[in-house]
Amino acid sequence: ASGVPGRWDRSRVGTAHRWSVMLRACAARRAPSLTPRFAARCFDRAAVPTGHRWLTAGQDRAAPVATPGGASHGSRGSAAAPTVSLWQGDAEWQLRGEVAPVLRVPAQSTLHRLGLSVRQMILPRGFPQSVSPGYEGYTGWLAAGLFAHSFTVMVSTNALLSGFFAQMSAASWLMKDLLPPLLAGTLASRIRTLEANPKKWLGAACFANSLLGVAEFLIPHLLPLDSWMLLAICTNVGKMTGYLIIGASRAVLQKTLATGDNLGEVTAKLGTLGMLMHCFGAVTALTLVQVLDFWGQLAALSAGAAVGFYAPVRASQCVVMPTLSAVSLRRLAQRFAAARDSPTTTTTAAATATATATAAATA
Repeated sequence: ASGVPGRWDRSRVGTAHRWSVMLRACAARRAPSLTPRFAARCFDRAAVPTGHRWLTAGQDRAAPVATPGGASHGSRGSAAAPTVSLWQGDAEWQLRGEVAPVLRVPAQSTLHRLGLSVRQMILPRGFPQSVSPGYEGYTGWLAAGLFAHSFTVMVSTNALLSGFFAQMSAASWLMKDLLPPLLAGTLASRIRTLEANPKKWLGAACFANSLLGVAEFLIPHLLPLDSWMLLAICTNVGKMTGYLIIGASRAVLQKTLATGDNLGEVTAKLGTLGMLMHCFGAVTALTLVQVLDFWGQLAALSAGAAVGFYAPVRASQCVVMPTLSAVSLRRLAQRFAAARDSPTTTTTAAATATATATAAATA
């Protein structure tokens, strides 16, 4: 059987039908006392592939009605060949005797089909049972953050590229990308607490990348030409380090979201979401830079940088980490101490206020 509603493997239907015909013939020879309708109903059910959980079989139980031709018919089938319905989602296959199966699919609008396609593209199989609670919130905020980050990167890169290609050679741009990967890998490998506190590192890396995106946009507009290369290398080192930290932090969070052996599928679905948001953000950025001046681009870039920092932080808050780290233990102890001391503090303040009021009245 196929996983898409409305599709059914015809080889399985043919196999079920052949088994049904063979079992009916065997029943006719070995048990002639059985009525044809009873034997057909029993062995049609035996031929249905009930091992597939997504299929349900339904059969017409109405009493046969005599017809002028001598055949007796129920509401949807005859006595000799009753109708068996195989359901897969909203689609129905109707099997009746030796007649070819009939597929009945409810009409769906183009918008509904598009929504189903997008859902299958970004949500894992078995959703929401196959993921942890909070997956929807994580996905929504992550999509907003990825869109904003892609928009920020495209606007800043467009400004930097325009400056480099207008005032410097293409080889200078290539030189900008040689040193940063080595330095970024060295810096990211020195982080030891990322596994224990991925949310903190995710927020710090997103904030740094947003800030560096705005800095890259301002470099060709405000600073002299001689400083472009050095500053571009520095910002690129920071951004690549941030990308490594963001990827590692998201891997820890996605491991928590996957409830079973579907971590690979969850990662692939979120990666597909990231590619879609990257395309949408790039198209939006390349469209706006054609119509906005410097101040308009700076305002749009600032808004994108703010969303690119805030949305991933909110996405990480939707994930409940199952492990107890030193940071979470300290927070729990602080909350417990605050909750324990609050009644005592309230009682002390009330007693002090009462004593002050009594002293004032006595005076």
